[in-house]
Amino acid sequence: MENSENSREMPWSDLKVAFDIDDEDGLWDLVDHRGTAEGQLPDGWSLNETDNSGARTVAIFRVEGPLSEQDGIKVAELLQRFRWPHLAEGGGPTC
Repeated sequence: MENSENSREMPWSDLKVAFDIDDEDGLWDLVDHRGTAEGQLPDGWSLNETDNSGARTVAIFRVEGPLSEQDGIKVAELLQRFRWPHLAEGGGPTC
């Protein structure tokens, strides 16, 4: 996967990163049909799916390109509005 002349081929064929959430519907309302959130997600990140088959609901993002801690922090901060207790305090999506 080549993003620029300075990047290298990544050793994986697909990279997905998951975060726990509480408001699955609110998160899907935020993203468009491509899984992007109007420039709120880092470049190369898109919401791939949500999964509530386990103990927690998780949002699974596809990452195309290098994975960085800073990008992960940005997504985690964006997702705070979809977690308790923020939702209980009257928070929620503010798009």
